[in-house]
This record gives sequence, C-alpha cells and structure tokens, in this order.
Amino acid sequence: MNTTAIAFPERLRQLRTAKDLTQSELADELNVSRNSIFFYEAGKRNPDIVVLKKIADYFGVTCDYMIGASINKTDETRDIGDELGLSDEAIATLKDVMRKADNDFNALLYAQNINKIICNEKLIFEIATFISPNYKTIFADFIVKDIPDHSTENSKKQTFEDVGIPYTPETRKQISELLRDSMDCRIMRHIQDELELMRGEEKNNADKKD
Repeated sequence: MNTTAIAFPERLRQLRTAKDLTQSELADELNVSRNSIFFYEAGKRNPDIVVLKKIADYFGVTCDYMIGASINKTDETRDIGDELGLSDEAIATLKDVMRKADNDFNALLYAQNINKIICNEKLIFEIATFISPNYKTIFADFIVKDIPDHSTENSKKQTFEDVGIPYTPETRKQISELLRDSMDCRIMRHIQDELELMRGEEKNNADKKD
C-alpha cells in the first residue's frame, strides 16, 4: 500500500485549513498553480521533491510527516515519536506537565503519577483497549460469529440451538449488544483494579516513610 498516496492529500488539506487558506491562496504562497493544489488534495497527483520540500517548509513540518512516514511534524519530536509512538500533541502535553511541575506542587504529583501509569503496562493496555472504537465489535463479533470454531455456518447455528437460542440476525444482534455492554464493565473493572493497586502501593510507601 502506498502510504504517500493516502497520507499526503489529507495532511496537506489539514495543514491548509488549519491556516484558514483556500487552495488558491496556498497556491499563491507556494508559487504553484491552483490546479496543482487541487490535484494534490484529491490524491490525483504527487508533488516532486522540490515542491514537497517547499510545502513542508511553509507549514513548518518535515517531509516525512507530509508523506506519512512519521506521525510527528517536526524534527524535534520525530525521534521521540518514532521510538515511543507518541504524537506531537502527546509530547507537548507531557512537556507542559513537566514544565509546570517545576513550580506547582500539584503538577509535580501529576508528573510523578504519569510516570507510574506509563510504567504499568497492564493499565496502559486496558485503557487503550477501552477507548479503542473497535474493540467491543471485535470481541463481540468473535464470540457471536466464530464459536465454537471457524468452520461452517452450521456449527455456529448449532452453538446457538444447543443453548436454546434461535440463530437469527435479531438474536445475534441482541447478543452482540449485551457482550459489548459487558465488555465495557469488564475493562472498566480491570482499570479500577489496577488503579486501586497503585493507590494501595502509594499508601504503603507513605506509611513506611512515616
């Protein structure tokens, strides 16, 4: 899959609209034709390396960002982003918390707890799973569509009939919705359990100091 063909048009459009520029205005700024900008954003044409560099310099981003080779806009954040998968916004937020921590006791506590959260791999996984827009569909569809195995439609039907449930689109939809709701509760319970463990560890550490 050509990532440039996918990323470049969308990122060019996002950067242009963020500056509140029309295609014609951007074309004038870059000294290219309006048709060029139109075709770039439509994904019908890619700029040559000279024009790509000009576009990247104009918006203050890297060429790698423009073509989808990096999620980070600048060289400053690219190394961190490539290593850890953090976006510019995430890096900026962490920097802001750490900057405030120098002069704000509450911010210092936040910074310390952020480090503890990042070090808790299970908690990160559970939170990431919960906020993923597709996780419930993936889990529910797996259970509803693919039990007991991945073989035939008859085996799926038999699974439903074995527990007295008609194998119809309506019942499959109802079960999917129930599973999604229960998945929410399960993930949230896991997150709460991990946070409670962290809170307990903090209390134990504080008691030891006293």
